[in-house]
Amino acid sequence: MNLSADQIDWIRRILEKGGFREDAAAQMLAVEVSKSIDLWAADEADSRPFRQQHDALRQLLGFLNDLDPPIGQIRSRVKGLPYLSRYYLLRRARQRWPRLFNPTQSCNIALWADRASERSLVGRLRSLIGEGGVEVQGRLRQSDKQSASKVEPVIMGVARGSGLEGTQNGGRPKGSGEVMLITYLALDWLHTTGEKPIRGRSSGKPFGDLVHHVFSWVGKPNAEQALRRYWTLASAGKDS
Repeated sequence: MNLSADQIDWIRRILEKGGFREDAAAQMLAVEVSKSIDLWAADEADSRPFRQQHDALRQLLGFLNDLDPPIGQIRSRVKGLPYLSRYYLLRRARQRWPRLFNPTQSCNIALWADRASERSLVGRLRSLIGEGGVEVQGRLRQSDKQSASKVEPVIMGVARGSGLEGTQNGGRPKGSGEVMLITYLALDWLHTTGEKPIRGRSSGKPFGDLVHHVFSWVGKPNAEQALRRYWTLASAGKDS
């Protein structure tokens, strides 16, 4: 999405509200936001159901959490991830380790996974895929009674069975697209300012203002509700 001069000016004002007055910061955030909108739009139009993308990362995280992680299978599964899932991991990697994941080094998460040491592979991928955990109540299959609770990992803004994600036609969790867009914007904010977004659901906070504006640009209502869901998941996780 090519942002207009007025939209870039709004981004500049939002940054100034947060105490960031450098013109270079506004230009950088505008570029990052534009890319995030395009990525989100591609994700929304992806023919591969969200649950398949989520399951692929969830299963990979299960291998990573084994006492003796099967390195060969892990490398193979990274290569087999859906494109958008790999690109999502690359975006997170660029925020955490910009010297390792940048245009002059590795911009291919599958290529990196193939070459990384076992320790780096397991440690970094765990950090990239898992965004913390949410305690959920299990169910016994035959009796459908509640069983002991367990911690379900938050992946791509969704924790399976937490009740936070809802359902939609048995496929993409309801509202997950909006949460994912906010996740992208949070990464953009961190990359540009060096600071995590300040919690808030209204446009009174700088990051909340950015989300409200972007939602209006892409024709999505209920930014405040989506922010509430995002912050609920972020508070259960280790990072936002």
